[in-house]
Amino acid sequence: TPRNPSALAADIAREFTEAKYLWTGDINPEMYDLYCAFTDPTLSFVGLETFQRNLANLQPVLSRLVRDSDVELYSCELVGDGNDGGGGG
Repeated sequence: TPRNPSALAADIAREFTEAKYLWTGDINPEMYDLYCAFTDPTLSFVGLETFQRNLANLQPVLSRLVRDSDVELYSCELVGDGNDGGGGG
């Protein structure tokens, strides 16, 4: 379903900060294209399935080591003008 790019960026930011998918592994796959790129300061890869697999692989370690799962989002930006009305993530 096509979504407004600005609304999608806000939803992704909210999922990161409120749902804390990085720590919980809970991600809403409907917000992401199957071939979207995930990038942070330490690595980058393409593919929703790869990202979900990486999150699942981290869960046993994170559940043992992380007590305070607060997150701070430094950036969630649209690439381009964001006015194309297209969907995907």
